[in-house]
Amino acid sequence: MAAVPASIRYKNPGAMWGGNVYSRRWGEIGNVSLKDGTGQGNKIAVFPTYVAGICAQLDLWRSSKNYKNKMFKDAIRVWSGGNHVESYIKFVLDRVPGMTRTTVMNDTFWRGPMGIAFLKAQAWHEAGKKYPAPDADWIEARRIVMGETAPFAVSPPVSPPVEDDEDTDLNIQPVTTAPKIDVETIQRKLDQLGYHEVGGIDGIWGGKTAAAIAAYKNDRGLSGEPVIDKALTASIDKSIADGWSRPVSEERAKVTAQQIAPAVPAVRQTLMQRFWAKIAGFGAGIGALFSGASDYFDTVREKVEPFTSFFRDVPGWVWLAGIGGIAFLLVLSANKATDSIVDAKRTGRLN
Repeated sequence: MAAVPASIRYKNPGAMWGGNVYSRRWGEIGNVSLKDGTGQGNKIAVFPTYVAGICAQLDLWRSSKNYKNKMFKDAIRVWSGGNHVESYIKFVLDRVPGMTRTTVMNDTFWRGPMGIAFLKAQAWHEAGKKYPAPDADWIEARRIVMGETAPFAVSPPVSPPVEDDEDTDLNIQPVTTAPKIDVETIQRKLDQLGYHEVGGIDGIWGGKTAAAIAAYKNDRGLSGEPVIDKALTASIDKSIADGWSRPVSEERAKVTAQQIAPAVPAVRQTLMQRFWAKIAGFGAGIGALFSGASDYFDTVREKVEPFTSFFRDVPGWVWLAGIGGIAFLLVLSANKATDSIVDAKRTGRLN
């Protein structure tokens, strides 16, 4: 049985390398070193869904200075690293009707009928077989990346040459509606329900949003990949209307500060603040005890005289300034703790 190509296995139709701004932007959940025999040590990005992988593929082509607004023949030469350029060009042109070597790959191209056909052809070339992502995923990814709200039509392409019994045409279906998914609204509602791992409410799809959706679906017993669709939107709206919120386990409800301190900087800071406050209080108490005792017991006074004479000569304003300084440091420490908690809340470290 033939192995599944890496670009399919890792939902990465463009076989994009990992760890770059585009893969991270669209929710890369890791990367894997390829054993492709080239010795280059390439690490392919791993995406949670086909939609995320296609978004990264399109965003790279559309936004990177290496490909943006360039002619196809020049852009593909960069993409392929100068390897097998002519065969790559022929492979794509055979599968994208109307496309030529000098086609400019700008936003008009990506919004037109050749945009998705090209992405599919490239994914086919990278995988060595027709890419299995559903047509709806390619359309949805383009809608998200391009921010399209108006309907657009995709013309079905001419059937490409058949390479074997399993390969068929690109099968792009016409689209009649294209409602825009409001990622920011979903993020805000997930946060409202207690899924704070969604991170910042910024309207940008990424790994944190996917993780929050996956957690929500798991808690509600919903199947399917962590994507935004009508079913998810309806379920979230119903959960809010019913007053439902994320369940909290008994173990989590009883967790102590010491238990979560290793993972939460804010808690560590607060515990340290408490520790030093106790030290200061203990020291002050001991000092007051000896000072009071020396007022009533001459023997004690004589013994502690060498140690207390300096403090007795210190002006009162110096003591007040010292107390004020300590109070100021405690305020700074409290502010730092508060800021850490807020940051942990925003980034999803603290649920």
